[in-house]
Amino acid sequence: MTWLPAVAAAGGALALGPIIIHLIFRRRYRTVEFAAMRFLLDSVRRWRQRLRLEELILILLRVLVCVLAGLTLANIRARAPLPGGEAPAAHVFVLDDSLSMGQQAGTSTLFAKATAHLAEALRQLDDADMLAVISACRPGSGKPLGELTVVGDLDRDDLVRRVTSLRPTDLRAKLPDALALAHKLLAERKDMLGRLHVIGDFRKSDLTARGRGDALRQAFGALAEAQVELALLDFGLPCGANLTAEALVPVRALVVAGRPAPLRLVVRNNGTRAAEGVKAVARAGKATLPVLPLPSLEPGESAAVEFDFVFERPGAAAVEVALPGDALVGDDRAALALDVREAMRVLIVDDSGDASRLAGGAFCLAYALDPSGAGKFGRRVEVVRPDS
Repeated sequence: MTWLPAVAAAGGALALGPIIIHLIFRRRYRTVEFAAMRFLLDSVRRWRQRLRLEELILILLRVLVCVLAGLTLANIRARAPLPGGEAPAAHVFVLDDSLSMGQQAGTSTLFAKATAHLAEALRQLDDADMLAVISACRPGSGKPLGELTVVGDLDRDDLVRRVTSLRPTDLRAKLPDALALAHKLLAERKDMLGRLHVIGDFRKSDLTARGRGDALRQAFGALAEAQVELALLDFGLPCGANLTAEALVPVRALVVAGRPAPLRLVVRNNGTRAAEGVKAVARAGKATLPVLPLPSLEPGESAAVEFDFVFERPGAAAVEVALPGDALVGDDRAALALDVREAMRVLIVDDSGDASRLAGGAFCLAYALDPSGAGKFGRRVEVVRPDS
């Protein structure tokens, strides 16, 4: 770990303190010539040797106290009493691979920075450690590594390549499920120190949406009771411009070929600044609608924009609306699949015997079903007599 050299240097400087104090304040004697003292020189020499031994023992004890204090502050867990190394640990990494991790951050993305950090952490693990990597969006998928495995048994270079080749999904993070799986894995290795590393951007929508706050508190509480060391690595950055195409839905259930089909686009401003003068583009196959102007949106606001699209042929059709590219490109598009129908043919049998077609019930029903008389409302009506 990068801070250990600094702690060792500080501990060494602290350990030199008793020695320096001893050299400064050590006892000094002035030689006084006295004839009668000659007979006591031997006893004085022995007394000095004993005094030096006592001082050396006292200095060693003081240095040992300083060293032990430094090790306690550094929280180093050794396999055995000093000297010794750090004990093997079980490391579980929860990687947030949700859509929001695709946010642009300089020339890279949040997810690329997170996977680069994870790759470096994997390189620094001891061979005796155990390792598992969990996807926050798909906790049970086991990709790239879904169970605790001894690091020494892994091809570390291959694992690093797999981690750095990952891409964010279009899903929302399931942190409570991922933490529960991590707790289960660490509980199976109670003989080892458990360490959980959660890497993500910690968006509010991932933490509190749909009552997830209570589930997260319970998951973290269970980890605390199990005495698992927890590290949260926040790669999130403020996103100034971030419009999200939340939904694209048809206004009417029936879409008829050759007739304008009203569609509704819902846009939300998930950025930190207002969005003004923004225009969207709608496409269906090779056909493109004129640019759609969007209303001004303050941060957190949403708006619905309706527009008409004409599908020339019946059958399956798809519409896509694209917003201008911003820091998070993954939510700038919305798509809709439609079943475009021909006008429904309706046959009305008029057995009223009424000679006046304009006054009969059949005429009123036909007009109600198709006021245009040309199938413009999705129904083409034909009135016949019983003998027809």
